[in-house]
Amino acid sequence: MKPAIQVLISAIPLLVQHGVNNQSVKKAQKAYRKSFLPFCLLFPSLEGLGVGSAFCLLALVMGFASNHASANTDVESSSSLAPPLEATEDCTDLTLIAGLARIAEASPNLINIVEDQQLLDCQVSEEQTKSLVRWSNGESAKIGRVWYYPNGLTAKYWSGSVWHYPNGKTAISKSDWYYPNGQTAKYGSGWHYPDGNCSSEDDLLSWACSILGEEHCEAVLSQVEDADDLWQEMAVMELSWHAYVKSNSLRRQ
Repeated sequence: MKPAIQVLISAIPLLVQHGVNNQSVKKAQKAYRKSFLPFCLLFPSLEGLGVGSAFCLLALVMGFASNHASANTDVESSSSLAPPLEATEDCTDLTLIAGLARIAEASPNLINIVEDQQLLDCQVSEEQTKSLVRWSNGESAKIGRVWYYPNGLTAKYWSGSVWHYPNGKTAISKSDWYYPNGQTAKYGSGWHYPDGNCSSEDDLLSWACSILGEEHCEAVLSQVEDADDLWQEMAVMELSWHAYVKSNSLRRQ
């Protein structure tokens, strides 16, 4: 057995393990497959250039690890649903922006940009923080106290009492919540289904979890169990809206 192939085979368990738990490894695997898999398939016999069967095997191994990871990350997110106790203002705002982007099911690229910045800002103290000016894609992130999404739309105006989804719809106005389709979700202490019908918070969660599954719900709600009302309400919003989208999708099948 060739040494290169032997090393690759012995690395499979490690690749799978890290593929499941490490976001950066997943991104590296994806980039690697895009770069090398077409090339090694085009020139399968160029062992002298290092692009022969060993490289093809590595690309396939990484593909297997990535696919294995994807099957186990339905409810995973690279960021927390609630900020840490000693969070900076930017960390808190970014946590909310990331949550609104997930609720509205914005593009994966937009969500990744926001969550990556959230992770960075939530790991520093108030003394270390530097107010974010631009997102990693070059779009303005914050001007004064006004926040913008990486797609250029406004996330929060200067007052801080009104927040928007990445699609431009109002998400929060004072203490009231709205779904991405514009329907009222929570007004005062009363909750509503995404189709506008009245509900209680318990009934709404019960309905959402019956569609999304108990494991999914537990993974989301366990992150906000001891958090403030805002983050618990955001978790309810995420579950109820995603359940609504999924139920509509199932009906169309």
